[in-house]
Amino acid sequence: NNKQQTTNNKQTNKTMKYPSKDPYETLGLSHDASPSEIRRAYQKLALKYHPDRNKNANNEESASSNSKSSSSSSSNSNSVDYEAKMAEINEAYGILKDDEQKRRYDYLYKFGGAGVAPTSTPTYTSTS
Repeated sequence: NNKQQTTNNKQTNKTMKYPSKDPYETLGLSHDASPSEIRRAYQKLALKYHPDRNKNANNEESASSNSKSSSSSSSNSNSVDYEAKMAEINEAYGILKDDEQKRRYDYLYKFGGAGVAPTSTPTYTSTS
């Protein structure tokens, strides 16, 4: 029974879900970015937003918010949720680094089929 559930999970993972945000925008790229540009953008953002590299920043934000009076309900506008940001970056890179997922996303983006992954690559025939 567990093997059957694992197999079902693997099959559903192959279906691409439409991302909440444009992966190219998340990585700061144009839609015609090359694989090496995608990789460099990911590496740059991963270094900048990785939670392990920003532990002190999270601790300082927590300390400064704890030192504010309890009557102040305003949140720190400069606060960054590094784990959420890194998850967003990883989701974008996961789509764009995989040729099949990138092709599907580009197809969906171009033709506006949000939520419906194409089953095959469109075929074009020559008229000449």
